[in-house]
Amino acid sequence: MDFYLQKLLKRAPHFYAWEKDYKMRGELWRGPSVSFSFQDFLPAGAKVLELGCGDGKTLTSLIASGFKVTGIDVSPSAIKIARKKAGRKAKLVVGDVCELPFAANSFDAVVTVHVLDHLSQKERGKAVVEISRVLKKDGLLFFEGFSQNDFRFGNGLTVERNTFRRKNNVWYHYFSVAEVKRLFKGFSAVELREECVEKTRQRVKRCVVKLIALWKD
Repeated sequence: MDFYLQKLLKRAPHFYAWEKDYKMRGELWRGPSVSFSFQDFLPAGAKVLELGCGDGKTLTSLIASGFKVTGIDVSPSAIKIARKKAGRKAKLVVGDVCELPFAANSFDAVVTVHVLDHLSQKERGKAVVEISRVLKKDGLLFFEGFSQNDFRFGNGLTVERNTFRRKNNVWYHYFSVAEVKRLFKGFSAVELREECVEKTRQRVKRCVVKLIALWKD
């Protein structure tokens, strides 16, 4: 194990769990990204940062929309997979969303789809500070996280309020709309809503909270 991974395992085992999963299983997420219609909000050529880009599912959608894309993920194995998909069409960085290695006011938009769900409360606060720092004024935030009304709420061992650790050591936090509003209180919401999809065959309801917001500070 190299020094980076040793340090990650010691500091944040729930972050290291992603590296272990990607290294063992390879590509985890398949199919098209359906979280947002980014091109409806951003012009071609916009500089977009994706936090927790993983193996490139949303990243490839951003590239196809004509944006100048940078992706960051804590897992080197995930970045390796994403690089095979993106080629030279995106800048990819191994790093921590709580300590972004980018200059202030660097991006027109930041995308975080099911990333802050996997952090502790303290880490989410740090990530929001970093998102605010790297966004340009009037830059856009695209956030999606699991809702407390999702059928998987409560699965695993409770580690914090509404946060559960599963057997693979990955943490899952479930948001309310009000919590997301508080978390991004420095932003001006364009859209904020809960979205649920009924999976009739499985007789379950999958729910997320989505936010599109402007950074005004």
